[in-house]
Amino acid sequence: METADNQFQSPVIEIGPDLLIGALSIQLSADGNKILVKDTVVNRGNRPAKGPIRIGFFLEESMASGGRDNLLGTRVLEGLSAGAETSGESSLALPPGVSPATVAIRAVVNSDGWVPEIGTANNSRLSNRLLEQDVDLVLRSLSASLLSDGDSVAVTDTVQNLGPDDLAQSFIIGYYLADQASAITDRRLLGERRLDNLKAGATSTRTTVVRLPADLPAGKLSVLARIDPWGTIGERNRLNNEYWGSSLHFGPDLLIRDLDGEIVAENGEVKVSFVVINGGNRPAPPGIRIVTQLVGETGSVVASLGTSRLEPLTAGSRQSVRSVFPIPDSARNGAYRLRTILDPDSDLPEIDKTNNEAMGPEFQLGPDLVVEAVQFSLSPDATQLTIMDRVGNRGNRAAVGEIGVIYLLSRNWTIERSDIPLGDRVIGRLDPGETSAGRQIFPIEAMKIPAGQYYILVRVMAEPSVQETDAANNMRPTIKPVVIRQGNRTGR
Repeated sequence: METADNQFQSPVIEIGPDLLIGALSIQLSADGNKILVKDTVVNRGNRPAKGPIRIGFFLEESMASGGRDNLLGTRVLEGLSAGAETSGESSLALPPGVSPATVAIRAVVNSDGWVPEIGTANNSRLSNRLLEQDVDLVLRSLSASLLSDGDSVAVTDTVQNLGPDDLAQSFIIGYYLADQASAITDRRLLGERRLDNLKAGATSTRTTVVRLPADLPAGKLSVLARIDPWGTIGERNRLNNEYWGSSLHFGPDLLIRDLDGEIVAENGEVKVSFVVINGGNRPAPPGIRIVTQLVGETGSVVASLGTSRLEPLTAGSRQSVRSVFPIPDSARNGAYRLRTILDPDSDLPEIDKTNNEAMGPEFQLGPDLVVEAVQFSLSPDATQLTIMDRVGNRGNRAAVGEIGVIYLLSRNWTIERSDIPLGDRVIGRLDPGETSAGRQIFPIEAMKIPAGQYYILVRVMAEPSVQETDAANNMRPTIKPVVIRQGNRTGR
């Protein structure tokens, strides 16, 4: 019996793991000093691969395959099940002096041969070149100015290619408006300019006019220029692709000038006047509230006098405001100032809110008693001295209580202990602007006044509880002296 045809040999069955690099991408870091690698390792075998599994990353300057002399780094897997895949990222230092435009990265899985595999021919993968060209674009300067229409900005920038390669492809510079502290997503694109190419070492300067958005909020914003905002150019260093310009101010900017107050004594009121200026570049709507306060010497608010409202105020214009407010009885006599506050509730967005307050000059509340006139005469027999005086209240409030007017004989024009009192008179009340005239006769012979030359001093004195606006003008002397001789013979 023949048995030669009873045997059959099946195809070769491969048993074990089979590792390969399924995907590989590289990117230069923003500072140009590192290579950022993303890779995916796949096990296409039918058995798990037990670790450690090392993935080696090699620098390929010639773009040829197989070179493993320039190991930059590794990452390690603990293992990988059959049919599974895993992805990871690595950061590798770019060796000094190596141009990013001349290198690629070769990733090799199981680089040390530790894991037995079905085959190793598929263990490596070569990336694209790190950069297509070695260029470094940088913004050297940026200026931005608001045009007279208030709706457009002229942006002037200078960009340079630090090389060492020429840049043959076109790129754009985008202009954004934002607060420097804002996130990138909050920046508003205003416009852009395009450059077709830029040789190594060359610069390009241009002015571009961009339109501001209609819904621009009030405040301080800056123009930002950014090279290649969409990332279409591979560069050695992208950290120098932005440049902030100076701040631009948008919106109304209200401020107060020439704040003054005038006391209307007969009505117990204060006339307040000031000018509001819109120093911004946007109009201020009508109805903005203005509060006027009465402030004491310590800076504390004694009373809120009242509120006024603004008419519409276009950019660059001014408006005179005049108001009359009653002075509260609770405000005691003394020194005060007016404070005016624009938009105290901050309802109006402005360029600057710190200039919305103004303080007026100091003024006084209270009576001001003044000896306005003094005259004297002697009787024909020179035994009596008649003094005529007039006392007035030049303040803005009534002097109430007991007001005394005293008469003195003095050797000079100042009050001293040696002065000789002649007498006094009393005034009950003196309203603002009111005067009181007096005529007093003094028997100087009977008073036995010592012989000599004297000046007559007339002094008005209110009660200690009455605070005057000026107590330095309460005394008035005569210009000419009266002469009293021996034996009570007198003359002028």
